[in-house]
Amino acid sequence: MKLTCRLFLNALVTAGMMPFAASTLADDKGKSDLLIIDCHAHIYGEDETQYPIIENLYRPPAGKGTIAHLRQEMQSNGIRFVTAIQTSTFYRWDNRFTADSARDHSDFMVGVVILDPDGPTSEDLLRTYVADYNILGMRSILAASGRRPRNWES
Repeated sequence: MKLTCRLFLNALVTAGMMPFAASTLADDKGKSDLLIIDCHAHIYGEDETQYPIIENLYRPPAGKGTIAHLRQEMQSNGIRFVTAIQTSTFYRWDNRFTADSARDHSDFMVGVVILDPDGPTSEDLLRTYVADYNILGMRSILAASGRRPRNWES
């Protein structure tokens, strides 16, 4: 079984550790002072016309992985913030859904993109995503040649 962040948090809750920790740090209004961040949330859009998908993709079960589902999971598990990771198994190099979501939900989300290491516009895309879309990170993968992407200047 693969241990995911959500499984880990659910295990803590099941074991009774999270409610105990939350209750010991709760303020007078019952709100927890714990800062819980899901650092690796994959999100999926519902509009495949606006955000085209790739062939041979990995598709989550219906209704899972959407922004609405993410908000529900956050509320259920006491998560305050998320880092949305580009879902390359669904969109490949097209980061528009992750970027738009990070921008539109900046009150609780930042984004991490995956850019084509061989793409001639990847450096410019990264600058735009950081400046305009609340993107704060990039995952790098090997280029087609097997080399690491060149170091882009900030």
